[in-house]
Amino acid sequence: MKKSNKILWVLFLISNLQSLPIVFFPQLNQLAQFLNISISVISVALIYSWCKTESTERNSVAPGHSALWAALFAVIFIPVYFFRTRSNKLQAVKSTAKSFLFLLAMSLVEIVASFIT
Repeated sequence: MKKSNKILWVLFLISNLQSLPIVFFPQLNQLAQFLNISISVISVALIYSWCKTESTERNSVAPGHSALWAALFAVIFIPVYFFRTRSNKLQAVKSTAKSFLFLLAMSLVEIVASFIT
């Protein structure tokens, strides 16, 4: 498995594990806030690391600060990152679609948990 895929798996697991304490222990509101902030910082670092690793695996260099912007404002700048790093526009569109599916999958546990509680 590629290193970039491993980073995505870690991001996926951390995102889904974030909501478990909140769902099962709603009285721990301050702990939930601390977890949200901590996981957000970790997620930014993982997205930045993924961008750098993925561009290295593709033997390309992301222009400017694309990786940083993608990490800080992921929903907007990950598609921009794909259009800047992919030579084929169709590849960029496919990568963008996959990234939005990944975002939906990351929210899966929280969505299911909201229906349970």
